[in-house]
Amino acid sequence: MRILITGGSGLIGSELTKRMLSIGHKVVHLSRNPRSIKDVPVFKWDPAKGEIEEDAFKGVDTIVHLAGANIAEGRWTKKRRKEIIDSRILSTKLLHDTLERLDHSVSSVICASAIGFYGDRGDQWLTEEHGPQPVFLSEVCQLWEQELSSFNKLGIRTCILRIGIVLSKEGGALPKTTMSLNFGLAPSMGSGKQYYSWIHLTDLCRLIETAIENVHFEGIFNAVAPKPETYLDFMHIIKEVKSKKAIIFPSPRILFTTVLGEMASILLYSARVSAQKITQYGFKFIYKDLRSALKNIYPSSN
Repeated sequence: MRILITGGSGLIGSELTKRMLSIGHKVVHLSRNPRSIKDVPVFKWDPAKGEIEEDAFKGVDTIVHLAGANIAEGRWTKKRRKEIIDSRILSTKLLHDTLERLDHSVSSVICASAIGFYGDRGDQWLTEEHGPQPVFLSEVCQLWEQELSSFNKLGIRTCILRIGIVLSKEGGALPKTTMSLNFGLAPSMGSGKQYYSWIHLTDLCRLIETAIENVHFEGIFNAVAPKPETYLDFMHIIKEVKSKKAIIFPSPRILFTTVLGEMASILLYSARVSAQKITQYGFKFIYKDLRSALKNIYPSSN
């Protein structure tokens, strides 16, 4: 297959590209800053200006749409909020409008959303049927998914993955979370009882591969491992796997909200998200529990 990836230079896109090439697929990227990548043609687009190289779509079977501004970079000022929303809405609209006018071969679109859709839900198990909340992250995901659903109107199979915290040594949340352990400290964010729903980067790329190849993957799916952990348990397991001695001490919620503003919700919200639907569709995890995932990421600590 020929697969077009947006956000191909990011954490997920880079790993997915390597995986797709390794199993024989052809990959092309859309990028605002095209640069040469071995075995991957890169085409230019600028969603803010509505510009795109249409040659990127030639012979493409599937689009994997991962592009979007990093929600964890900078305080959520009014300007930053607009950037976060526009990066998702404008890029999706540009893809849709381009496909609408082109004679193309695209049969499926696999799209990234996020478990931020659910907001702060305590210890409640959350399935794809649960609704959103009136908070910024949830509102971003609602707007995003509404725009993503437009591909259905073109007769294109659309699969939306609500992605949890992606675990990888190469980037994302994990290196930042574990940094303080090197100094013998492990601050407990807020109550520490908030649930973090996570997924190993390898399993996420395998799930995207499955969604590409399996026509039954249509609609919305939670992209999380089966066993979410509370923040305190998360830190205890990391300490154990990395053989680190660190003091876990409480850090008041107000400290994070004072420093980070509303962006602190990324750390403080609790989302205990269910993986039941994707497992019912036949997906099998390599890393079902946090301990096995971290032992893979930090093998030298074992």
